[in-house]
Amino acid sequence: MAITTIKVPSDWARVHDTNRCTYIFYSSKFTMTNFQFYITLRFFPADDTTVIDIGPFLFYPNSGGTCQFNPTSIIKDYLTYDFDVARLNLHECTPSAAKVYMMVYEYYSSTATSQPAIQGAPINAGGISYYIGCQQFLPYDNVTIGYSNTQWVMVNSATTGKWLTDATQYNLDNTDYGFINFLSDSAHRPSQILYTTYSNSTGIPDHDEDRVIGININARDEVLSQSMPLSSNFISLDDQSRNYTPLCTQMSYNFEDCTYTYTGSLMYSIPCGPMQMLQKEYIDNTWVMIKIELMDNHSRVISKPFWVMRKNKCSRYNLTQVFWLNPHGAFDCYTFDRKATINEKIDRKTYKQYLPPYYNTYTAGEKVFYTNVTEELILTSNWVTQQESQLLIQMAQSPVVYVIKTYQYDPSGYGIYPYAVPYIVNTDSIKYEQKVNDKEIQYTISLRPANDKVIQQN
Repeated sequence: MAITTIKVPSDWARVHDTNRCTYIFYSSKFTMTNFQFYITLRFFPADDTTVIDIGPFLFYPNSGGTCQFNPTSIIKDYLTYDFDVARLNLHECTPSAAKVYMMVYEYYSSTATSQPAIQGAPINAGGISYYIGCQQFLPYDNVTIGYSNTQWVMVNSATTGKWLTDATQYNLDNTDYGFINFLSDSAHRPSQILYTTYSNSTGIPDHDEDRVIGININARDEVLSQSMPLSSNFISLDDQSRNYTPLCTQMSYNFEDCTYTYTGSLMYSIPCGPMQMLQKEYIDNTWVMIKIELMDNHSRVISKPFWVMRKNKCSRYNLTQVFWLNPHGAFDCYTFDRKATINEKIDRKTYKQYLPPYYNTYTAGEKVFYTNVTEELILTSNWVTQQESQLLIQMAQSPVVYVIKTYQYDPSGYGIYPYAVPYIVNTDSIKYEQKVNDKEIQYTISLRPANDKVIQQN
């Protein structure tokens, strides 16, 4: 065996970033007759179903005896995203992540007159994990999964493992849903989820946009108009990410055991929205913030907790919550609570017909033969934090967007059920606002349904 691996993709390389997702192989046998690199991929579905062999893929070497191979366009056809807004418990996202072995052989003619064939045993370029095929690519050493990449959650170390989001907190209201995701293999899964609820026994006053009360923070920090009352203090929504813990009069703990079905699952989603927490009876209307941690034997096994901060939304306008696929393969969310406008864009085609001299006055000389209606939803955000600004930029760039709607199954009952409607971002250009330049940040983003409306036909 004379194949060596010259280059492997960098951790967290994006699937569409060809340079970072490319393997480079070299063989000292590249001068042999009919020499090619013979590559196969073995796909292990996360739901423990039948292993899939993909390939082979054959590549001629360049003059230096090397070849480049980027498997992402192949693997992403076997994966998809996994989203259901109605979930209340931990979910194994089996369509979203899978283990793949890459086997690289030397393929050439052993003599000048023989047919080319595989020569010798392959090298294994390592177990590689893809998740959310259209979004992200992540290699890892399949023997020591997690130890070589800090994004993986491990049960024996609280210093590694990250949530699959660039946010450290969501700012949500009682009517909002939310999810956070993490990566772990069967040997390093957390056994529990700890929800710590911070409450104020006097409740939360109504949101007051014109009220700004400072607290003891660094002079360079900003206190925004959407600051929240916590006990006798108000805290900027950005402050929690700076490890500031506000005063609260009550704390409650809810340990939730994790139940797993598959040994091959790698990616997991857990609910974190206030609406879900209310349904699980983990919070009541006095809650201020929720801390979420992954646990094993009552020890935290993720580098940092995730926070859900209460932000009472403006009640003047209808609330529109949007979820989108983020660059890490999970779903982030934001609720627009300012003016929302719906435009109906109508495209119609007509033709003119001949009318006889004595035509009926009800007969039209011009008739419509084609009509198409496209709905445009224009959403305006509240004043947002710097972190939310970054998330909304990711939303504008995302290929997968859902708008959450609800229905009442039994009109005589109180059950409200959420469902997700696919939308496409219509905004072609968006400016990344920064607090260093602007005191307040606000975004207006246009969406359109992924499915055209049913229209009336002649």
